[in-house]
Amino acid sequence: MSALKLKKSLFNIVLVVFVFILMNQAAQANDIKVTFINPTSPQDVFWGMVTTAMQAAADDLDIELNVVYARRNWLKSLDIAKRISNLHDKPDYLVYIFQSQVTQHILNVTERAGVKSFIINTNVPENEVLKIGKPRKKYQHWIGHMFPDDEHAGYLLAKMLVDKVKNQNPNSKINMIALGGERNSSAFLDRSNGASKLVERRNDVSLSQLVYAYWEKEKAYQIVSTLLKRYPDTNAIWAASDEMSLGAVRAIEESGKKPGKDIFTGGFDWTQNALKAIESGEIVGTVGGHFMEGAWAMVLLHDHFHGIDFVNNIGTTIKSKLSLLKSDNVLHYQELHSIAWLNQINFRSFSRKFHTDLSTYDFRLPILKN
Repeated sequence: MSALKLKKSLFNIVLVVFVFILMNQAAQANDIKVTFINPTSPQDVFWGMVTTAMQAAADDLDIELNVVYARRNWLKSLDIAKRISNLHDKPDYLVYIFQSQVTQHILNVTERAGVKSFIINTNVPENEVLKIGKPRKKYQHWIGHMFPDDEHAGYLLAKMLVDKVKNQNPNSKINMIALGGERNSSAFLDRSNGASKLVERRNDVSLSQLVYAYWEKEKAYQIVSTLLKRYPDTNAIWAASDEMSLGAVRAIEESGKKPGKDIFTGGFDWTQNALKAIESGEIVGTVGGHFMEGAWAMVLLHDHFHGIDFVNNIGTTIKSKLSLLKSDNVLHYQELHSIAWLNQINFRSFSRKFHTDLSTYDFRLPILKN
């Protein structure tokens, strides 16, 4: 064989090997498939934050993330789970929230189909625990559950509102209105339980009325406009979400009173508009951090897929930490809602597959580690 032919043969072999490597890498690039049932719509502020963070983590971890929207329809959540479970090419994992009317049915469907599932963001009430148990007990394919300490957070928000009124006038009696989400939401129930504990412990605080505004800004505005006429001595409005708190701000202003001075309000979720409203003094605080739970779930599912089971480090039930943002610390968190900030996070750094030296998982936001 001539030198020229030998060179051509070697070149062809190298080329074939190189193409094979590229094809193999491409095949492995998205070797984990995760479907997330977003309980709302693409326009929802908080769940948009959750989905954006999930996608940032998925991109870092080579996860193919598919987001399907239930649009606040619990029956649609079940239909989605059924459809996914009947696919020939099923996802490796299904991520969703707990909903009292439907979750047991979803667990039954995914268990039969062999689809592993992970619940985020919402606790399971005790009466429901009796039905579905804990992860990996009755339902072996339900591998984990992450939810925030909403009850403590509800207490924190109520206490902050009370303190604000008292700081302005130590002799004031606190007349509070509470804005709830949905009756079947364990997140709202836990948050309201926390607020109720504070009300029960103090004889200078009274809860005038709890009304469901279904997480909606406009609905909260309409409700508060009516309630301020019914309870003109209101000086605190506790809201189970930032959007409802911002709706209350508009109603307060239209009533002729000043938010942050005559009536104090605050909510949950750390939304960008809430942070701006804290800066302007319209609301006094927001509790949050749980928008990252979907991203943390991506880390745990990635490692689980690769044989590193988080049960050995943090168990199957993980309670995430919530923090209170107010005027004295809000400026440090304005970056949270930017894609650039999320892209600066290397989610592989939280993975025990990529960092075998990690003894456990540390899911504090980088900005909170100082």
